[in-house]
Amino acid sequence: MNYAEACAMLEAPGAMFEIAEETVLGRQLPVFKQRERSMREKVLAATLAHADKEFLIFGDQRISYREFGELVWGSAHALTQQHRMQKGDRIGILAFNRPEWLIAMFGATSAGGIAVGLNGFWHNEEIAY
Repeated sequence: MNYAEACAMLEAPGAMFEIAEETVLGRQLPVFKQRERSMREKVLAATLAHADKEFLIFGDQRISYREFGELVWGSAHALTQQHRMQKGDRIGILAFNRPEWLIAMFGATSAGGIAVGLNGFWHNEEIAY
């Protein structure tokens, strides 16, 4: 099978990567028809599909898909209810590469925010700037 044939098979009607035209922010664009519509939907789909399977492993820490979903939704709830985050707000995440970083990122985007990754190795002066 060549590249063009593989693309045609993957993008065929009903296939995983089927292409459709949709209006996105006022413009007609090609999109994946079978995609999840939001980060929240993506987390929910993975949680339901894999539940108690391990999702994240960090040292001795193990987080299942279900636990990850609960942490993400808890984070989203805290951002919107306690910190008054609104859809479209930018949320800076200044952290090292740990599970909490992913939880914050998925939580912010699941609630409609825009996650902005900041470098966890910055010095105080760089952060202040």
